[in-house]
Amino acid sequence: MDYISKRDTSESAYRLLGDLYYAQGLEEKAASMYEKSLGINPEATDLENKITEIRNKYNTLKYYLFQAQKNIEMHLFEEAINLYKEAIKLSSRDASLYFAIGEIYERINDKKSAYEYYKQSVDMSPANLIYQKKYHLLKVDIEGPLLANMDEKNTKQMIYLLKSSIENKEEEQLNLCRLGEFYLYQGMYQDSLEAFKKSLEIEKTIRVCRGLSIAYNLKGDIHKAIETLNNLLAMDNSNEKDIQSLVELHTQLNEKIDESLVSILEVTGLSRESPRIQFFIGILLETKNWEEAAKFYKTAIEKEPKFAEAYYKLGTLLLQNELFEEAEPLLNNVLKLEPEHYKGLTALGRLLIQKNELSLAKDLLKKAISINPFYYEPNHLLGKIFLKEDKIWEAESYIQKADKYGVSNPNYYIDKAEIYLEGKDINNAIKSIAKAVTMGVTSSKIINQIIALAVEVNDYTLFEILSDAFDKQGEPEQVEVIYSKMINLQPDNVFYRVKLGRIYRKSGRNEEAINLLTNFITDDNINVNLELAEAHFNMAKNAFEHKDWATAIDHIKKAIKYNQIFKIDEETIKKLKNKFTSRKLKAIELIINTNFTKETLYDKLTKTDFCRKEMITFNAKELELIRSHGYYVVLREEYHILLGDIYVGSGKYTEAIDIYFKALEINPKNATIFFKYGKVLENMENYREAADAYSDGLALDETNIPYYDRLAELRLSFKEYHQVYKITTKALSVPGIDSTVKTKLEKMKYTAEAKIWTMFKKDIVRCSYNPVELTENQPQNILKQKWIFKPHGKISSSPVISDEIVYIGSEDTRLYCLNKEDGKEKWNFNTNGEIKSTPVIELKTVYLASNGGFIYALDKASLYVKWLYETKSKLSSSPLISGDIFYIGSENGIIYALSIETGELKWIFETTQNIVSSPVIDSKGIYFGTTNGTFYALTLEGKELWVKNTGGVQSSPALFEDILFFGTLENKVLALLAKTGDIVWEFESGGKMTSSPAIAYNKIFIGSEDKNIYALDATTGNKIWEYKTNGEILSSPAIANGILYAGNNNGILYAIDVYNQSDKKQDIGGRLISSPAIADNMLFIASEENGLYAFDI
Repeated sequence: MDYISKRDTSESAYRLLGDLYYAQGLEEKAASMYEKSLGINPEATDLENKITEIRNKYNTLKYYLFQAQKNIEMHLFEEAINLYKEAIKLSSRDASLYFAIGEIYERINDKKSAYEYYKQSVDMSPANLIYQKKYHLLKVDIEGPLLANMDEKNTKQMIYLLKSSIENKEEEQLNLCRLGEFYLYQGMYQDSLEAFKKSLEIEKTIRVCRGLSIAYNLKGDIHKAIETLNNLLAMDNSNEKDIQSLVELHTQLNEKIDESLVSILEVTGLSRESPRIQFFIGILLETKNWEEAAKFYKTAIEKEPKFAEAYYKLGTLLLQNELFEEAEPLLNNVLKLEPEHYKGLTALGRLLIQKNELSLAKDLLKKAISINPFYYEPNHLLGKIFLKEDKIWEAESYIQKADKYGVSNPNYYIDKAEIYLEGKDINNAIKSIAKAVTMGVTSSKIINQIIALAVEVNDYTLFEILSDAFDKQGEPEQVEVIYSKMINLQPDNVFYRVKLGRIYRKSGRNEEAINLLTNFITDDNINVNLELAEAHFNMAKNAFEHKDWATAIDHIKKAIKYNQIFKIDEETIKKLKNKFTSRKLKAIELIINTNFTKETLYDKLTKTDFCRKEMITFNAKELELIRSHGYYVVLREEYHILLGDIYVGSGKYTEAIDIYFKALEINPKNATIFFKYGKVLENMENYREAADAYSDGLALDETNIPYYDRLAELRLSFKEYHQVYKITTKALSVPGIDSTVKTKLEKMKYTAEAKIWTMFKKDIVRCSYNPVELTENQPQNILKQKWIFKPHGKISSSPVISDEIVYIGSEDTRLYCLNKEDGKEKWNFNTNGEIKSTPVIELKTVYLASNGGFIYALDKASLYVKWLYETKSKLSSSPLISGDIFYIGSENGIIYALSIETGELKWIFETTQNIVSSPVIDSKGIYFGTTNGTFYALTLEGKELWVKNTGGVQSSPALFEDILFFGTLENKVLALLAKTGDIVWEFESGGKMTSSPAIAYNKIFIGSEDKNIYALDATTGNKIWEYKTNGEILSSPAIANGILYAGNNNGILYAIDVYNQSDKKQDIGGRLISSPAIADNMLFIASEENGLYAFDI
């Protein structure tokens, strides 16, 4: 290539490169090079012939591929495969052709053929990641357990390819399932479990349930394994192997036969007397009483004489118990019924080995391998036969195959253990047996042999391996036997006592655990103290349940005592440096990183050689100082919680509070402690602090519905309606709420919502609707004036109401805070400019904007300015708060997003156009109009979603069912899809529409400068009615209980029935630019000149 780039006129170089491409099967590239060579030397006729040959071949190839694609579209898959195979004859090194055939085979569910063709495509093009993924995905399906023998490098590659294949959402569930299976084969059981769980979240399939059940089993969670297999069988109970797997799982539980049968009968739908159930009872009995099991297998055979699997299980059971003469005819019957029953062939081969009929045994075992080459046992047995015959090469060949195929079979490890025992290799024998136990071997005969062997060996390391295996398998009785014998051999071994104590405790034998460990308390062994603490904790719980307060307190205090284990470190020494003499400090340094309790600290310090030599002692005050500067090695808040509960139960509330605080010191993020603390405070009638405690708890646990319910009740009794609304809204978003509680929460929510109006047009969707009709206390449309408040300046801002307080801004630069019931001023706050924007309330803070360009976050109680943000622009648009972000538009064309906590600027969006319209928001975006005619939709991160030319907009949009509704300065009402900005409908009035719409009952209500109020169908935009007033309408209407409230520029307030247009009017004078707000059956509206009016409605 370098040569050609330097000499473009070299005919021989192009020819040479063409030959290279041709040799690699890249014939198209070769033809291109030959053409360049021919262009330099037109007399090279041999090249002309080559080019013609390649072009003809390529045209034929294109034809085959075109026809193949057409056949695929018509689902003529076999014809398509044949055409691709013809194409391969023309271009045998084109990996894409092999891959295409593989895809077709996979599509028609011939995975084995697909796998072979994918393999060829990978062999030709190993760098192609798509080919690699497809090949390795099917590798899991085809090779299955054989992948257990994969080396570390290939394992990592396999995991990478399987994980990256999960990105394909169409096959995400299946590929997660494959990943789980591969993890199983590698013994990575936890990873396998996670992969299967993710797969199950997407779709519950038979394959994922089967894999998940196996993973749970191998992790030792037999109950979960059974539950998952039951789910599988609920979908399809036709697979005999799945049912048998369920039965075998039940054998691993310590339950009665009848208990297991209930589940099995339910899944299968069979009667107890059926041969299949008799067979399953036999399986359940094998581990408990093999002779009884044999009877049930015989009954199954009597009822169904051609039941091959029953013959096999009975035959192998007799074989295991060395009843060879009885086993042989049964195993022969298996082969008469099913000649290719490879397990039957293997069992009979094993029996013939015992009879020393090795030649016949070899024939049977080889036949078993020919039927299932991947079954480890015949390979293992053949290896043993050839070893006996000193045919080492043949023996090694079969044993290697057994090792390759047997790693996922527990019986393989039993067979390996036999070989180790024959060679007197006890260590490896026990390790192999332990592996078998971990994987689920439950034969009582084998288990008893194992325990006897372990005791004979007297090797404590092997004891531990074996006990861990039984522990994982869920066999506490066997672990108990082992550790009891270990303690007999080594009575002073604290570690073994801890292990046995834990077994006693977990089985509810707490007193036995305490007696076993009490004499061995030592601060050198944290586990002893902790095990004792747990046993006393359990005793305390039992006493608590029986209301035996004295016993409960005694045990829980002991639990806390044993749990208090301390250490000191270098940091502790630094803190103590100026509090002790250098000699005493040196003595303290000698116990750095040593465990101690409050009781043992003195001995720890004074029994060192240094202290004895220097005769150093410590007094009680000094000991407490050292301990208080140390740190807990381990501490459980559950002990303190229980002690607190005991105090509550016995009526000692003050003591309970002290203990709950101690628990919070240990774990300040435990929500339960806050809830319990709150209940105690309620018992003491300290309701406000109780509510605060519940709030703290719910901040940590957002799913505890009973405490949402109780907190809402308390806040409602305090008339903190804004809080109630937020609490109930949050609670109702939690899934799975009880219907009764849900109804109660909804009732409290509507009650609270009817009493607040916290921002311009009520809330973030700006629909100006108060759901008062959903409460028990509905208004009667009396429209009776209650009070007037007159500030020092005009009012164009609108009122907001929260927790019995009304807030209104004035052009005299002040924000006024008024009592809702009588209008009396509680306080006012002076800003740096006229207030035309409507404030927004968020719990304890009021946020307001002035035309001086500043935004204020003001504490409602103290008037403390939490933060201040300068925009350098007039602010007539009204803000909103969603989540923890404050949004507002400015007259210099900028939308600001600020943190409500700090005032920190999160983002700005510049339009260069005047923004008077107040924004509206949903979960996808924020929406607003400009006076220059452009309407914007932004993401919540401040990026443009879409822009629409609508004509000038001063009206603030309202959002209802994903549609934006607003008026324009071109006399129109527009309805736009929030997602795209597409126009749903438009309605034209006789004047500008600066009024903002109110929405209720699937209707849009809006005023116009043509003096009319219009009611429009929200779906179609069709006019339902219009109501004529005596003045232009700039104010935005509000709705409650079927009554529309609106004011006009002649100072008339209208109350109009939305169903029949009957009305009431109040002349309050001045221009009504301010929009009405409704809360707690009261209406608030401001006249520009005459002040703020309050009406009972």
